[in-house]
Amino acid sequence: MEPTLLAGDFILVSKAEYGPRVISLSKLLFRRELVYRWHRGARKPSPDDLIVFNQPVYGSENGDISSTFGHIMVKRITGLPGDSVRINRSGMERAYSNVFPFDTAIHWRVDNYGPLYVPQKDDTLDLTEINLRHYESVVRMENPVKAGDSSLSIDQQICHVFALDYYFVTGDNFYSSSDSRHWGFVPETHIIGKVSRILFSYDKTSAWQHRVRWKRILNKVQ
Repeated sequence: MEPTLLAGDFILVSKAEYGPRVISLSKLLFRRELVYRWHRGARKPSPDDLIVFNQPVYGSENGDISSTFGHIMVKRITGLPGDSVRINRSGMERAYSNVFPFDTAIHWRVDNYGPLYVPQKDDTLDLTEINLRHYESVVRMENPVKAGDSSLSIDQQICHVFALDYYFVTGDNFYSSSDSRHWGFVPETHIIGKVSRILFSYDKTSAWQHRVRWKRILNKVQ
C-alpha cells in the first residue's frame, strides 16, 4: 500500500464502521467451532475506503464460510457491489498477464483490465460457459459442490443467486500489489474494518535515532 502505508506502520482500524464481526465464544469454547456473527454498522463501504480484510481462499470450500478466511490484508475499494470495473492506464508497455478471472482468451493485464462485473447480493447469474469461467470460484464458495455433484453443469443452464455483496480492491502500489486483479472479489463477510489512523510508525532499517517516523504518528489515513 505504499506510499499510503509503509512497512512498520501500526494502524487503527474501525470495526464499527461497517459492522463488527464477532466470534461466538460459546461455540468456540464448547464445540471448538469458529463461528462468526455480524452486526449492523454505521454505513456500507464506499469507493476509495481503505479496508482491512481476510483474503478469500477460493477453492477451500466445505460449507463453512470461515474456512475461506486467509491472511489479513489492507487494500483500497475500487469496485462496489453492482459496479463494473474497468482499468486502463494508457501509455504503458507491459506484457499481458494471467490475471483474475484467469481467462486467457480476453488478454487482460493489471493495467488494461475489464470490464468485469462485481457481484451484488440477490443478483441472478445465468451460468453460461463464459459466466461460469469468470464467477465459478464465487459460486462454489456460496454453494459448495460435493464430489460427483453436477449441479454446476453448463448443459443444465441453471442460474445462481448471489447470497453476498462483493468488493473489488486494489493496492496503491499499483504494479506491485497482490489484489483483486490477481485473486478475485472480497466477500462482505471477510471485511474486518476501515483503516482510520496511523498510531505509530517505526522503520527498523534506519539508524536507531531515525527509526521512529514522528511525522506519521496519529496521521489520518486517506
